[in-house]
Amino acid sequence: MLKQQGSNRVYTRERDAQGKTFIRVEGTNREENRAFIYLARHFASKSLPVPEVLWVSDDEMSYTQTDLGDTLLYDAIQHGRETGCFLPEEKTLLEKTIRALAHIQLKGAEGLDWEYCFPIPEMDERSIRWDLNYFKYCFLKGTRIEFSEPKLEDDFDKMVKSLLSPCTLHLSCTATSRAAM
Repeated sequence: MLKQQGSNRVYTRERDAQGKTFIRVEGTNREENRAFIYLARHFASKSLPVPEVLWVSDDEMSYTQTDLGDTLLYDAIQHGRETGCFLPEEKTLLEKTIRALAHIQLKGAEGLDWEYCFPIPEMDERSIRWDLNYFKYCFLKGTRIEFSEPKLEDDFDKMVKSLLSPCTLHLSCTATSRAAM
């Protein structure tokens, strides 16, 4: 069994007869599972770096996916998290991750059926704040890095405003951002 990471899904690493590993997922929410399966398949069709869904149960409560390994970003930046001073290789990894996430957002949005998204089909102010608070409480507070909560909330307010701006909502406005990746 693998450590849970932000949902009630249970992950188990299993091995087939040839010794190849895969991840079996047991979900508790059919809509959440359906969203993950749809998004994984859509992103894979765009050649984005996501696990491939190999099998889905008839009731959509479990599925298997390819095993991408044991390395978690959280663990890979341990030194920086613990000391507040990130090593050059940690900074490089964080920069690569942010660029990859932006690429997934832009390329992944092409042809996406937003109705599959969970828990709602659009990123409104409420859902953006859910994600920002998830980051704050489930990642940042666990790092032991000192930060100013009022300043972080000010930054969150700016991010929400930026993400909800008309330019951000239209991919054509991000052409300059896309060229930078």
